Amino acid sequence: MKTSLRLAFSAVAISFITLAASGKPLPFLTPAHAADAVGRLTLTRAVVQEALRLYPPAFTIVRMAKGADEIAGETVPAGSLVVMAPWILHRHRKRWVHPERFDPTRFVPDAPPIDRFTFWGLT
Repeated sequence: MKTSLRLAFSAVAISFITLAASGKPLPFLTPAHAADAVGRLTLTRAVVQEALRLYPPAFTIVRMAKGADEIAGETVPAGSLVVMAPWILHRHRKRWVHPERFDPTRFVPDAPPIDRFTFWGLT
């Protein structure tokens, strides 16, 4: 089993153990209690966000400019295609410390805030 997958399973297990230790009954994600459990599974959410950072579901996102605009000093005429690449942005060395490393702690509540346009995952 790959290290990142092992870490993901460990994080999910730790989240459930943490729920159990809190003294609150474990909902085991029954439909009636799933929404309540999600808010308490912070480490699980961090693992999912880190997995999305490293392996975004879309390699590129393409949009057509409806009107003329300017991006980083470059003119974008109406009708132009604008291409965004989450795969590249999520591995940018100026935006992430050790961008190639699987590190869910980037997304835990106590972590330093992430720039709004650096990560396109669960927000």
